[in-house]
Amino acid sequence: MKNSTIRQMYDRFSSIPFFWELDAWTCRATADSPYRARVIDQLGLSDHSRVLDVACGTGLNFKLLHKALGEKGLICGIDQSPKTLTLARQRVEKAGFKNIKLVETDSKAYQPNEPFDAALCTFAIEIIPPWKETIDMMVNAVKPGGRIGFIGFKLSSHKGFNAINGVFRAISVPFGGVDLDRTVREYLTQSSDEVFYQEVYGGFYYLLVAARPA
Repeated sequence: MKNSTIRQMYDRFSSIPFFWELDAWTCRATADSPYRARVIDQLGLSDHSRVLDVACGTGLNFKLLHKALGEKGLICGIDQSPKTLTLARQRVEKAGFKNIKLVETDSKAYQPNEPFDAALCTFAIEIIPPWKETIDMMVNAVKPGGRIGFIGFKLSSHKGFNAINGVFRAISVPFGGVDLDRTVREYLTQSSDEVFYQEVYGGFYYLLVAARPA
């Protein structure tokens, strides 16, 4: 799908009351998701870290990131959907977070003023049309030795669960804009050193963290 199509789709989703809450609960992707916690834990953050949250959506990573950073670090969330960012701003204001910056931008075009200690993209890299350019941007946006984390979608190779791969594809592709044939892990490790990989949720999600070479 084109970037404009994805933006319109997610603007539309964000206009439906409680859509994202139901989606997160159904997919084990809430703000307290163990998958989010596991990936964020692997980013090696300290209380002064600067973190880039790519395709941040409504800000479901913010609670765990803020817990890892406290008030001294910085979280920069970027997303191309203005209506989704409106929901993210409401989340930030409700929680009283003071160290979160939100930017409306196409992910491949984002250019930070100074490097980050880590970059994160959850449940989005198989949706973002310029996915390779987005990965390149994330790698270049972190300091040497900085970590890049993903939660992504995949077809399951687990016995039993792989029987419903067809159903998963039939739902996720037309309704979420998900491309299940992307080789994110292979592409990322061409330029970075893998430090963590795990398949979860019956093998339909993967957790991936790599480090930019020092």
